[in-house]
Amino acid sequence: MQKNILKKYLSILVMVFIFSLPFFAAFYVFLHPDLLRNFSSTNYGQWAPKMHWQFNEKQARPWQLVYWHEFTCSKECIAQLDQLGRIRLAMGRKVFNLDIVLLQPEGIQVSKVLKQQLKEWNMYYQTIPQAQVGEWNQMFKEHPIVLFDAKHQSILMYPLNLDSKKAYHDLQVLVK
Repeated sequence: MQKNILKKYLSILVMVFIFSLPFFAAFYVFLHPDLLRNFSSTNYGQWAPKMHWQFNEKQARPWQLVYWHEFTCSKECIAQLDQLGRIRLAMGRKVFNLDIVLLQPEGIQVSKVLKQQLKEWNMYYQTIPQAQVGEWNQMFKEHPIVLFDAKHQSILMYPLNLDSKKAYHDLQVLVK
């Protein structure tokens, strides 16, 4: 008789434990919401310091991928622009939401060949005043490729040895 009562209490205790597990699991997830975070949406670029920059083009698209290059554009600069153009082209229909801009200090001589190349690639060229060059160098010397959003705020920055797949992933997630 005593064994039967013990079995009943034990089975009730096990059932209470089993039915209370979802409550404790939900409470644990409530305390640690990182567990539900979608890791596939992680940005590969580094967060850019807050900076406001206005693109001068009248028909500008909502997002700008700016390549800051302090010196005259050489073969490496053109290769980097080509890579950025390929990333932009791979975005499909979102290509119409992103401009690529070569940004340089005032006074840098830009060749006609480079201007023609930028026009063919549907990219833009803009200069900034010499007074702002120090600020841009300080912020973006190590990571000269900067993504600006529709409100002209810097979002992400990338190094020169840009991994195309990672940058493409970030742009697909952010540029809408």
